[in-house]
Amino acid sequence: METKLTFVLFPYSFEVDILSNLLKAQCDMADWKFLSSLLHLHESHVKLSSWCQFLPPVEVRDQHLNTPLNKNTKSCMLAMRTKQAEN
Repeated sequence: METKLTFVLFPYSFEVDILSNLLKAQCDMADWKFLSSLLHLHESHVKLSSWCQFLPPVEVRDQHLNTPLNKNTKSCMLAMRTKQAEN
């Protein structure tokens, strides 16, 4: 039971942490604290990048041309959508 709960809690806490950093960055920008805002944005970027490493690689094709797209730009988002659809 505990391992099943871990699979639910880890992604949730990861997403909440990313969202928290993004909201802190927005608040810091509103207060003209650009350095701390950039640090929060960078931390969110690092966490989002590491999130993509956990997902399995997916080949992405352009729907109109049926040709492979740049995997660096699109595969992470499609993999996350596919993972959500499976659950």
